[in-house]
Amino acid sequence: MGSLGLVDLFEKVFGCVNLGWRVKDVKEELTNLLKSSVKVANGTNLATLGELWQGAGKGHKNILLVTIGTGIGGKIAIGEKIVVGRNGKSGEIRHLTINKDEKKICACGKRGCVEQYGFEVAMVKMARDRIKNTQGIKTTLTVDNLTAKMIFGEARIY
Repeated sequence: MGSLGLVDLFEKVFGCVNLGWRVKDVKEELTNLLKSSVKVANGTNLATLGELWQGAGKGHKNILLVTIGTGIGGKIAIGEKIVVGRNGKSGEIRHLTINKDEKKICACGKRGCVEQYGFEVAMVKMARDRIKNTQGIKTTLTVDNLTAKMIFGEARIY
């Protein structure tokens, strides 16, 4: 299973702020729930290996993968192997500061992280704020039940 956050050698997940996990023994919980052996690894690592094997990275030895989904991730592979880096964080871009003047705090506790701007939940939050705080904005969107798909659909109109 691919998981958000850092995954150690014992397949425990650390620091998955998007899900509110500090430390989570995902392997043990899923093994007990499914009554079957489970393997757990970082999802971006698995996506990178998949791209090297059968995806856009097939036939290449070195790639940089950026994922955008429940968060923003990144990974580097050199010589067809994941670069681990310090604490398994090579290529991770989600909590790099890109706006030192940001007032709102990221889930990680810092301000101005990449992840505060580029994934679905962040886009919806920013759009809601913009709709609420901008008079005369030209949009058919309302803050109720807003989704990223609706935001992109509206962007095509204009």
